Amino acid sequence: MQISKNSMVKIILIILAIAILFCATSCGNDSKKSKKVNIEITVTEDEHWTETSTPAIVQVKGKSKTGEKVNFYHAINYDKTKSKIKLDEGKYEVNAITPINSDGSLYEVSKDYDQSDKECEIELEYVASKHVPDEQFEKAKAEIEKALKKGDKSLDEKTVKNIRKNLKTAKSNRDKLKNEKQNSEKLKQESMAAYKQFIVAAESGPDGRPLEGYYLIDFADRGVYDLVAKYGDCEAAYVHRVFRYNGKTIEALGDLGGGHSGFAKGKDGRPYIVWGHMGGYNISRINKDLSAEVVSDYAPTDSDNMPEGADAFYEKFDQEMEKLFGGNGLEVYYKYYKVDDLSPFN
Repeated sequence: MQISKNSMVKIILIILAIAILFCATSCGNDSKKSKKVNIEITVTEDEHWTETSTPAIVQVKGKSKTGEKVNFYHAINYDKTKSKIKLDEGKYEVNAITPINSDGSLYEVSKDYDQSDKECEIELEYVASKHVPDEQFEKAKAEIEKALKKGDKSLDEKTVKNIRKNLKTAKSNRDKLKNEKQNSEKLKQESMAAYKQFIVAAESGPDGRPLEGYYLIDFADRGVYDLVAKYGDCEAAYVHRVFRYNGKTIEALGDLGGGHSGFAKGKDGRPYIVWGHMGGYNISRINKDLSAEVVSDYAPTDSDNMPEGADAFYEKFDQEMEKLFGGNGLEVYYKYYKVDDLSPFN
C-alpha cells in the first residue's frame, strides 16, 4: 500500500489491561474462579473518521485463566472516546481492523504489543482512497464482514445494519472515483492533443502580441492541465492567458500576470505567481477558480534603493521563497516551454 506522507493522519487505540496479562507462576492462586477485569480502549479522534465510516473494530483472542477460549470482536464508534470490555483474567491478544471511510479511504494498521506489559498500542495511519489498491480495500471489507458474525453486544443488529450500509456507500464511492479517473485520463489525452494544435497554430494574442511560449499547470486539481500561453515580445508587454479544454474545445479563462513573473509550486501543492521588479516583489497563491490571493508583498522605499537596502531585499525574498516553496532555484518553478518546443506532447 502506498502512503502519502503529506496526507497522513494517525488514530491511536490504547488498550489498558489491569492484571490481564500475566504468567501462571506469578498468580499465586490455584482457585478455578477467575476475577473480572476491564480492558479500557481509548480512541483518538480523526477528521476523516465520521458517522459515515465503519467503526474501529478490535478482535480479542486468547484463553481465560480457567482455560476457556475467547475469540470475539468489539466495535468502537467514531463518537466514543472510551470503551470497556469486561473479561475473566487470562492471556489475550488484541488486534485491530481498519475503519473504512465513506470515500473508500482507510488506515494501515501497525501494532506495538508486549505480553509482559499492561499496555497494547495499535496505530492506524490514514491512507487516502486514491492510494488504496482494490485488493486492499476488499480485504479490509472482508475482515469487517467476518467480524460482524462474531461480535459482542457492541455489534448489535442496528449497528451491523448501519455498518453494512456504510460499506456499500464506500464501495460505490470508490467505483465512482475509478470511473472519474478513467474519464480524467481520456480528457487528459484529448486536452494535450488540442493544446498541441493550439501551440502549432501560434496565433497572435491580446492586441496582436505574438505567442512566445507556454506553461502546463493543473489549476483546478482535475488531473488535467490548463494551458498558460505567454504572449508578447518583451517584459513590459508580456501577458499570461489561461486556457482550458472543456471536453469539446479550448476556452480562455482569464489573464494571470505578465512581465517579470513566473509560476512556482508551493509546499501546499498550489500554484503561485511570483513577480519581482525594481527592488519589489509580490507572491500570490492561485486558487482553483483562478483568483489570486497575495501571501507576501514588498515595495521598496528610497532607503531600500541604496546598496545595503538591496541586500535586505534579496535576503527577505529568499526567506519567503524558502518558506513557501522550499528554495529559490529553477526546481521550484513550473517548466516554461518556448513556442517551438513540443516535447510535452510527444
